[in-house]
Order: sequence, then C-alpha cells, then structure tokens
Amino acid sequence: MSDLIGSSFRARLVCVTSGHTGWVAPFNGERSLVLKGRQAPAAFFDFNYSGGDGRHFHYAITAASNEKEYADAAVEISANGYVGFYPPARTSTAWRLEVTVNGYAGTAMRFKLQDAEGRKVGVLNVPGARKILMGGFYTVNRLPGNIAYLKVGHGASLEFEVTDVKRRD
Repeated sequence: MSDLIGSSFRARLVCVTSGHTGWVAPFNGERSLVLKGRQAPAAFFDFNYSGGDGRHFHYAITAASNEKEYADAAVEISANGYVGFYPPARTSTAWRLEVTVNGYAGTAMRFKLQDAEGRKVGVLNVPGARKILMGGFYTVNRLPGNIAYLKVGHGASLEFEVTDVKRRD
C-alpha cells in the first residue's frame, strides 16, 4: 500500500482519465467542483482517514483551511448528484478511495473516488454557459468550451492522482 493509506494528508487532485484530464477545483466562485486545465489553479483538499477494508479506504474530505472562500467546507454531494464544497453538515459524506496505483518509490498514488454507497464519481460536460445575477436580473454568461462538472453516478468513472502531498498525522 501507499505510504498515504491509513493516514490523513493534504493534496491537490488531478484527473488522469483519458479525455478528462485537469485539476480539480471549484468553478469560478461556485461550490461545484469541476475539471480545469492543467494551467488553472487547483484546490487543496484535506483527506481525513477513518478506516478501510483492504480494498477501499474511507476518508472524509474537506477543502483545506488555506482555501479562503471554502475553508473547511466538506466535499459533499448535492441533491442533484454534483460534487462540491458545501458547508459542514452534521454528517458528512464518507468517501471511498479505490486505489489503482499504490504510489511507491516516487510514483504518485492514484484512485477512483466513490461515495459510501459505491457510486463512482464521473464527469458531466455542460456547454459553457451559466446564469448569473446582475442588477437583479439573471443573464447568461457564455464561456468557451464545455464545463466538466464532477457528478456521482454519471459517466465513466474518473481516476485521480494526488500531487503536492503533505501528511497531516
């Protein structure tokens, strides 16, 4: 197992799934997490270890305390299945990491992310438009390309790699 398994750590996440690569970060001041290009800034996440069964390792995941706008917000699932930074609730989502690359000898740990029910995190590509409130009215702000939202149980399962890791225990 990776030296990270069984420990709590802080890291950035990059999606390494073919056709869906990019940093994981909130979408332009919103709570939803998306895949951004490799040049865009990535968020830091705190992974708080809570147990495992040998194949899956259980973590509560929050925004790192240095993420000003989202500090300590839990990584949760919206009512529509979107993954994002939400205010800490009484019960937080227990995330399961299915490790695909152990991360020994200088290689980064890779994993597929699942919720407690085993539903895998995938991506939903939405055309680059969103409603924004301006002057009391909603208007559509056109953005180039698609927006790749992280969504539970939608699309192919994504594989993530941890970078800029700092152990926390």
